[in-house]
Amino acid sequence: MNPHRWEGGRETGFTLIELVLFLVVIAIAIGGILPLFLQVLSGINVFREQVQADFLAREILEEIQAQQFRGGGFSAITVAAYEGDEVIDIGAEVLFNRNVDLMGASLSGSAITCTGSDPAGESYLCVKVTVTNLENSEHLAQSQTVLSRF
Repeated sequence: MNPHRWEGGRETGFTLIELVLFLVVIAIAIGGILPLFLQVLSGINVFREQVQADFLAREILEEIQAQQFRGGGFSAITVAAYEGDEVIDIGAEVLFNRNVDLMGASLSGSAITCTGSDPAGESYLCVKVTVTNLENSEHLAQSQTVLSRF
């Protein structure tokens, strides 16, 4: 196949200048799209961290709720067993810090409110889990539930 085509005595095709201009236009277009693409990737990473943090918060809440029914009852859920910071490495790019707060809760009318008091003598136990990014202390997730002695 001959790369040169002749039409009526004139050569047709693209000139070197036209090809260079085409490449410049493509480079400018890619340069304009690239920052948007990088911003989307950054947003995906933030969302992934938040989903992982939410999973870690819900995981400990489910474990505490299961402990109530595993033979130990309500008294098995103690401040010493769960409260405090826990560093969690799930193999991701970020380390998580999970903090569990156990506090008393009281019934006022038809609403239960967390009082922040010692849960030992209370009929209701408020469990609050906060997950943060260990590196920059950014708050990523928080979950809360109330358990009853009844």
